Order: sequence, then structure tokens, then C-alpha cells
Amino acid sequence: MSANLRRVFASLHYPYFRNFFLAQNVVMVGGWLQSSAVLWLVYRLTQDPLLLGLCAFLGQLPVFLLTPFAGVLSDRFNKKVLLRFYVLGTTTFSLLLTIAAWRQIEFVPVYFLLNSCLGVVSGLDMSVRQSMVSELVPDKKHISNALSLFSMSNHCSRIISFALFGLIIKFYGETGCFFGNTLCALAMFFVLTSIPSTEVYQPDDNVHTMSFWQSFLDGARYMYTDKAMRSLVTMIIGMSMIGMSYTVTLPVLAQEVFHGDASTFGWLMTGVSLGSLTAAVQLAYRRNILNLEQSIVQAGLLWGAMYLLVAFNKILWLNWLFLILLGHGMVVQFGSNIIMQTLVQPRYRGRLVSFYILAFHGMLPFGSLLVGRLTAWLGSQLTLFFCGLFCLGVMGWFARRQGLVAVKIKTHAS
Repeated sequence: MSANLRRVFASLHYPYFRNFFLAQNVVMVGGWLQSSAVLWLVYRLTQDPLLLGLCAFLGQLPVFLLTPFAGVLSDRFNKKVLLRFYVLGTTTFSLLLTIAAWRQIEFVPVYFLLNSCLGVVSGLDMSVRQSMVSELVPDKKHISNALSLFSMSNHCSRIISFALFGLIIKFYGETGCFFGNTLCALAMFFVLTSIPSTEVYQPDDNVHTMSFWQSFLDGARYMYTDKAMRSLVTMIIGMSMIGMSYTVTLPVLAQEVFHGDASTFGWLMTGVSLGSLTAAVQLAYRRNILNLEQSIVQAGLLWGAMYLLVAFNKILWLNWLFLILLGHGMVVQFGSNIIMQTLVQPRYRGRLVSFYILAFHGMLPFGSLLVGRLTAWLGSQLTLFFCGLFCLGVMGWFARRQGLVAVKIKTHAS
């Protein structure tokens, strides 16, 4: 067992990555607390679902708008310096939220503005944070493990933050959540201070000979002309936009089919989170990325098939098991990120990661709108059935192109 655990956590052997990984876990717990608390506060003050949705949208929109250009910045400047600057921005805006909640300000646009500012910082720092992971692991054979652990931390931190959220709200209100996020961001700032700038990729001096726009186009051209990378990004767009839409349909399914309440919805979501966690552990256990494209196809087909089963099954505990398998299908997303970051040339890493984040996170709002409209029109069961067919179609398309990815992986390995 100890040998297996050492294999799962192999990349934590490197001290700078280990410190960054632990700090990232803390930061993500704080981030989930903050995002949950600001939505809770806005709804408590307004009792208006429309304003609640608008607040969430304004927080997510900058990720879609800024992520492609944030990747250009991360390839033109030292990533550690950039990330410290972004973390200071998070700390500042989170502290302002803390003060506003502490002073019991009821002017809701204040929270809209500060949540949007935090969204701007998030849109800028996601590509830097993701691309910095592989640069803190000197041995390339452990990059896959490091990226898998990074994905695993997202799900662990979400579970922890949801457990803490109710307690903090009960005893300290939204102020406690905002202040907790401020402290978490400060922890990351001090960890970054301890990492030498030489530990991350140093951009060449000639990178600044191109304009910002030329750098962006150069990265887009690199991604587009590489057929393997282009196939991965295209597949992620389809699977994220529709495949991740369970967050829209499950609340309706819980109420309409199982005649449940919020606890029923939470139970179903727990199944997805558990499956996602097992997917991350499976990837962390891999020694390399050889044949990972096959695992991606298998996981994607599993993802689509589970949608079909969840759609018309009316046994709650059985649906929960199906949702665990559906969540495990997210190997598709994690594995694609690992392949791309392993194969990409270092000078393009930030830009390629930004395209991945745009494909993964940037499509979610549009998919949610589409699936929400379909749910209102067709009902939750038929919509889930449509999502399953769509995912199977996307993975069928990618299965015909997985050979391009396999060839590139074998060339890199040799």
C-alpha cells in the first residue's frame, strides 16, 4: 500500500511543487467559500433569482473574455511574478468584500462590482497557475502525476469548502467566508515568495520583439496547425459545453422524478464529485501518458452512456451509482490537459493552457443556457438523453482522430 501511495503522490517529492500544491489546496477552499458566500449574500439581500444569476454570470464572464490573452502574458513574463501580482489582486478585492459585509452594506451593486473584479483576476491567473505546475516538476516523467494531483485538489477542496460553508455562515456570516478567502490568498503569496524565479520557465528576450496581438496569433496558429492539439481542444469544447451540463438538469431531476429537495440534489452531486475524484486518482497512478488517448475515448463513451442511463432510471441509489461513473468519465478533461501540457513546447505552454481553459471553462455558461432552455422545453429526462447522445457523438468523432494524438505521444516518448 505504501508503494502505491508513493506512486500516486510521486511529484510531491519536489519541494517547490509540494509547497505550491498545498497552498493551491488552501486557495481553492477559500475561493469556493468566497464564491458561495457572495451568491448567498446577494440572494439573502434581494430574494431575486434573476439578480443571483446575474451576479454569477458577471463573475464567470471575465474567464471567457480574458483567458486567451492571459496565456499570452504568461508566455511573455515570468509566471511567478505574474501570479504574485494576481494573488495580491485577489487578496485586495476579497478584503474589500470582507469590509463591505462586515459593515453590512446592503447596496447590492457593490457586491456585483467586487465579484466581477475577482472574476477578472481569476480570468487572468488560471492559465498562469495551470501552466506553472509542470514547470515546478524538473523530471518530465512526473509531470503527468503533478497535473493529476492538481486536478484532484479541485474536487477535494470543493468538498471541504462545502462542509465548512454552513458552519462559517452560521457562526461568522458571509464576513467569515470573505475573510477566510483573504487569508488563503495571503498564504499562496508567501509560498510564491519562497520559490526562486529561476525554478519556472524564463521567456527568451526575443519574445518581446512580437507585439501582444502577434504573440496571441502565433499561439493560435501553433494550436491550429498541430492536428493532435486541435483535435483535443475541439473535443473538450463539445464535452464541456454539453457534458458538464448536469448541474442544470440534476436539480430538476431531483424534484420532478425523485420528488426530492435540496438534500436530494446534494446527494446526486456528491456522486459526480466522488467519480471525478476517482478519475484524478487513476490518472495520478499512471506512469506516463502512453495510450492515455485510449483511456480518454473509453471514459468519454462511459460519460455519454451514463447520461442515457440516468435519463430514464427512477431508482435513486442506482442513479447515484450511475453518476459516480459519469463523474469518472471526466478523465476526458483531466487526461486531455495532461497530454497537452506534456507535449507542448515550453514557450507556447501558457497560450495552449489558456485555450484549454477557454474550451473547458469558457463554454460552460453557453452550455448551461442551451441545456436550461432544452430542460424547460423537453423536460429533464429527454434533455439528459440528448446530452448522452451528444457526448457519444463527440467521442465517436474523436475516436477517429485519436491516432493523431497517439503518434504524437509515441514520437515524444522516443
